[in-house]
Amino acid sequence: MLAQGQPASAVAVLRAALATITPDTVTPGSDATDVGLSPRDVIAAASVYATALDPHEGGDWLSLRWARHAYHASRSTHGADHTRTLHTAEVLARVLTSYRLDDEAIILRQQLCEQRTHRDGPTAATTVAARIELAILLHSAGHCTDAITALITVWTLWAELHGAGHPDSIAIRMQLAALLATCGDDTAAAWHTAQAYRDYWAFPRPDSDAAQPRLAVRWLGEPDDDHHTLCGRYESSPSESAATGPAEGQHR
Repeated sequence: MLAQGQPASAVAVLRAALATITPDTVTPGSDATDVGLSPRDVIAAASVYATALDPHEGGDWLSLRWARHAYHASRSTHGADHTRTLHTAEVLARVLTSYRLDDEAIILRQQLCEQRTHRDGPTAATTVAARIELAILLHSAGHCTDAITALITVWTLWAELHGAGHPDSIAIRMQLAALLATCGDDTAAAWHTAQAYRDYWAFPRPDSDAAQPRLAVRWLGEPDDDHHTLCGRYESSPSESAATGPAEGQHR
């Protein structure tokens, strides 16, 4: 239903399936069998439900509560490094960001980078994608120096492995140029853009783009026009710029 553009229908179905389960008060997955669901089913349903809910509707932090429930249930059921747990961690990080709970989201994405590095290796596409997501989050939270440094490091790694003209190398560099421009460094942004175009045309193209490794990553796209109001404001450790919101295990 979500893939077909029917979020309201998906929310209704998932709400009914999870109606007897309270994300805040039960041990993750413990009451699933009472409603004919396996713990794995509840984890999947809770994660999709958290994604489908609009975080701006209502005042009960419902999508955040379900995202946390899915993540902790998956950790206890499958383990911290399991594919399903990493997926629920991605969902939780996105939901945290939607509530502007950036400090907690940053810590979670840092953990995801470490887990991906340990599980998949430092040069794996999944690890590189996780590091890009962290850089994007750092930038949106105002940690611009850390974000740009992280993205340069990621671009250098990917370009060394696959070539500066590889489609994803170009995309990462254009992403870097966008961050620099948003932070007011137009000269550096223009230089990286020009280099990206040069590298694109110099890169030998295979018969099919499908033959090339690709990063499954959600690109930043157009940066926020109001970013200059944040830029440099939080140039400190994330713990020193705590956002307001429900603490872990404490929901409004």
